[in-house]
Amino acid sequence: MSSSPSGLYPALLGASWGTLARSVQLLHGSSVRAEGTFSVRRGAGRGARILARLLGMPGATERVAISLQVQRSADGERWIRTFGSHPLSTSQWRRGSLLVEAMGLTQCWFRLVAAEGALVFEQVKASFGLRRFWLPLPRLLAPQIAGRAEPRAGTVHVSVQIGVPLFGLLVAYEGHVTVEVDA
Repeated sequence: MSSSPSGLYPALLGASWGTLARSVQLLHGSSVRAEGTFSVRRGAGRGARILARLLGMPGATERVAISLQVQRSADGERWIRTFGSHPLSTSQWRRGSLLVEAMGLTQCWFRLVAAEGALVFEQVKASFGLRRFWLPLPRLLAPQIAGRAEPRAGTVHVSVQIGVPLFGLLVAYEGHVTVEVDA
């Protein structure tokens, strides 16, 4: 793809946007719908299970249908994921050279990296607050998220792990989605 579409991810990645696989560009370049199948696992500790439930994370399952809708706006994007019948919604926006993703008052800040056609999310910090007013979270309480979207036979393989140092793994999910670009 020689020209970059406008949007949050192309703007953050700049010249490296063109090195992403086409399927990964479709998932992160515009308003889209996607469907697929994921597996979800939860952390083993009691505290991790309770915290994951309180945060509205999906339950553990070997195979669940997932749908995703990305809605673009002038100030960012809304990612609406549904695991079976369980919704999980986040807001994303740009802060300097970083992507900020918020679920409620918790914000995670990422550096985006294009690597061999895949998109890698490297978390740099976490905060608590509103879009313009936030405070850094103490490391022991801050979510730690690792994410990757990579091309696989015409689909996008997504893997995400979410943990908190004090509790360990909260939830990890992975699977494939097929992207349908909105008209």
